[in-house]
Amino acid sequence: MAKNSLKKKLNNLAFPLKRYVSTVKSLTFADLVYIGFFIAQNFCQSIIYWNFCKFYLKNDIPITVVLTGSMEPGFQRGDVMPVQTWNNSLVEVGDIIVYQQSKRPVPIVHRVLDRRQIYWPHSNSSDNATHQFKGDEQPSRIQNMYITKGDANEIHDWWLYDYDGRRFLLNENIMGVLWGNAPGIGFLTIAFKESRAFQVFFYGLVTLSGLLGYAEG
Repeated sequence: MAKNSLKKKLNNLAFPLKRYVSTVKSLTFADLVYIGFFIAQNFCQSIIYWNFCKFYLKNDIPITVVLTGSMEPGFQRGDVMPVQTWNNSLVEVGDIIVYQQSKRPVPIVHRVLDRRQIYWPHSNSSDNATHQFKGDEQPSRIQNMYITKGDANEIHDWWLYDYDGRRFLLNENIMGVLWGNAPGIGFLTIAFKESRAFQVFFYGLVTLSGLLGYAEG
């Protein structure tokens, strides 16, 4: 009895697969064009959503994924973070920012540990190389300097600041400030970057979705 029940279940599972295999074999050139348009439509929709996020958050990279555990326990690897365009006057000590160095194309999400105002480029005088200014008494060459650190790291990020040999960040390095957090849903991005097998699976799934959409239609 149990054997017959199992055989019936396997037949039920195999029937849709046989139907889709039969559909694939019967595809014509026009059918393939239709499937291609279906996949292209989904791709274009993704681009539209991405550009809407760029417009709404006023940022060229409106969403970033936490790739390491440097911000634990508050933020885990795989968390997705919307990033909003920043403003000098709004970035304070304790804020979580996204910054990027020219030699490190991957954005980094860390917390601001210190903020100061400095002469940049540095003056030859050590007395005014780092100096606090208040109010409107700020020369045009005064810039904000930032030191960042991951919450789970024991030391600050000086060793990451490799651009021009600096040991701090400038305004030009900051891409935005953290606007929110969506836990865990960025693991697909991490898997896509780190696993060739997942890339094959993903593209195969996209192709299969096109075939299934055609078969159902």
